[in-house]
Amino acid sequence: MNHVLKNNEKTLRALNNMIAGGFYTGIFKHDEFEFKRLHFPNNIRITGSLNSDNYFDVEYSYIIPLNFLSKLLLILGVILSVISVLNQNLILPAIFIVTTLISYFRFKFRGGKELEKFMKKVFEFSENEV
Repeated sequence: MNHVLKNNEKTLRALNNMIAGGFYTGIFKHDEFEFKRLHFPNNIRITGSLNSDNYFDVEYSYIIPLNFLSKLLLILGVILSVISVLNQNLILPAIFIVTTLISYFRFKFRGGKELEKFMKKVFEFSENEV
């Protein structure tokens, strides 16, 4: 499901109030924003970029260090799994596949929850705007 926010003054005020209220930390400009919920531990960031229809496309991803680290570990795991298969050792690739699937579904679940909390908070602040 694609999450979008209309680019208008009401939405920008709601985003500003979310930062001022201490719920999120981050930045927003007229064409993009990046937020992280002030909750420990939280490794998910919410980003939005303005599309041609004047809507923000809202997505989630890992914060910057974890984003690079997860890709690096994925590449390293694939290389080690290929080497293990060539040496006729199937335990390491099986463990790699299971842990990769677990971490992928965990990321999708937690990211979806963070995105839903963010959208709920944006709509809550937008309704309170006069």
